[in-house]
Parts: sequence; structure tokens; C-alpha cells
Amino acid sequence: MAEALFKQLDANGDGSVSYEEVKAFVSSKRPIKNEQLLQLIFKAIDIDGNGEIDLAEFTKFAAAVKEQDLSDEKVGLKVLYKLMDADGDGKLTKEEVTAFFKKFGYEKVVDQIMKADANGDGYITLEEFLAFSL
Repeated sequence: MAEALFKQLDANGDGSVSYEEVKAFVSSKRPIKNEQLLQLIFKAIDIDGNGEIDLAEFTKFAAAVKEQDLSDEKVGLKVLYKLMDADGDGKLTKEEVTAFFKKFGYEKVVDQIMKADANGDGYITLEEFLAFSL
């Protein structure tokens, strides 16, 4: 399944997917409401940071988000949450949020995102993350 979707994304057939190919594919399915979110997700998938997503990177990403409903209007936030949840335990710690955003030079947003911890237990659940708006 991941390989078939990868081939759809790889519009020019060069064996890798550019940001523009991802953007074109996503916009063909639904309007892009937050391009910064799409760019951040792309960067997170592009593990080696070369500006292209190869099949191995895409397969790893697809496995992590395989149960996501692509028609859900909050799918981008749900995918971002899964990408930040490094240990896969279903809750975000400040360390996970910091590590994720530090890779992309966005350390300044960590404290703002941690405000999503509505009950103050030190963890952000998916529900808290989706209810929070920056």
C-alpha cells in the first residue's frame, strides 16, 4: 500500500517525492488550510534532510500513520502529533516536543505548545493537542 501511494505522489517518476509533489497531491484531495503544517510534516518525513522523500522514508511514515482518516479535517494535526510522539505511548512529554522542534530550529514554540497540557499532568494527550490552538 505504501509503495502504491508513493508512486502516486512521485508525479515525475524519479524515485523521490519533492515538497511540490506532496503539495500538489494533498491539494488535489482537499484544500490546504495550513501550509506551514504541511511543510513541517514534510520535513519530519524527510529524515535525511535532503529535501526529498525516498521510498524508505515514506514507508516508515506510512506505517506510523496508517490508521489515519485522510478525509478528517484535523488529519494534519493528528499526523504531526504521531510524529512528535517518539516513543509511541500516546502522550507527548516536553522532551519529545523539544526534540522534535529542535530538529527544525523551532525551539521557541515548545513552551507555547506545552500550554496544551490542559490538566497540568506534564503530558499532552491527542485530545488536548487537538483542542488547543496556537
